[in-house]
Amino acid sequence: LEGNSDCPMGYWLNSVQQTCQPLGPIGRISQQIENLGPFKRVYKKITGLFGVDREAIRQKGSSFLLAYSIISNLNGALSLSVAWYMTVKRTGLSPLAPGQKKSLLASYAMIYGALQLLKPFRVAAAIGMSKLSAEYLDMTQERFNCSRNVAIGCQYMMGQFMMGITFLVGVTIVSMLTGVPIRG
Repeated sequence: LEGNSDCPMGYWLNSVQQTCQPLGPIGRISQQIENLGPFKRVYKKITGLFGVDREAIRQKGSSFLLAYSIISNLNGALSLSVAWYMTVKRTGLSPLAPGQKKSLLASYAMIYGALQLLKPFRVAAAIGMSKLSAEYLDMTQERFNCSRNVAIGCQYMMGQFMMGITFLVGVTIVSMLTGVPIRG
């Protein structure tokens, strides 16, 4: 893959191993949606509007990937919270109640599909956040006197922690707004 980061349909680039890895079922669906006629044209227009440059992304390296990971995690937590709200409003029950998981998954799938149109905005935001991400990596290395890999791991785990907190706060707000307890 020297010099070529484009993988065939159904695969993603593992930048550590420099190999194309197969996508999971949701990734394949997302890729198919992105490549449908009208969606592909809209996606390319939005990408062009923000000047998303693959070479710029490649140069930013791990700081871009970490920034994108944080944005995607927050996006996922918020969209799952909205799906939780939709499920509670539709059924009057918590998605954790027996038999309600299908309803939550259906709501989330609908939101996930719609949010794929916003992926270029997430990429553009991640490019903008890359500088902050790189500064945070440097600060983490200095303060903890650790290697770059450990600093990357710390920043990645912070993104996971932020996602969990965001989802917990979102579900708590849904519970307060609807009066339906989280545990059903």
